[in-house]
Amino acid sequence: MTIINGMLYFAFPDLFREGNMGGLMVGVPPIVTDGGDDDALKDDDTSIHIEAIYRFQVNDNISLTPGLFVITNPNHDDVNDTIWVSTFRTQFRF
Repeated sequence: MTIINGMLYFAFPDLFREGNMGGLMVGVPPIVTDGGDDDALKDDDTSIHIEAIYRFQVNDNISLTPGLFVITNPNHDDVNDTIWVSTFRTQFRF
């Protein structure tokens, strides 16, 4: 059996303003590419995970990070609808 996965992450420090950061992630969740003796285990379709974030550095102690991610063909099955998720993170540093 062969299972693969991978992700590329691109970070853009100081994007638009010093201390802020943009990020873009693109990857493939673990997928069975070879089922060995049982071809029924092989995933016929491929999911893609795409995520984008932007961290606003409000001050030295507070940052706000909205984000959005999309998963196409969830569970490596093209009959599943694409999933869209928005996120919002607040970080306090003491």
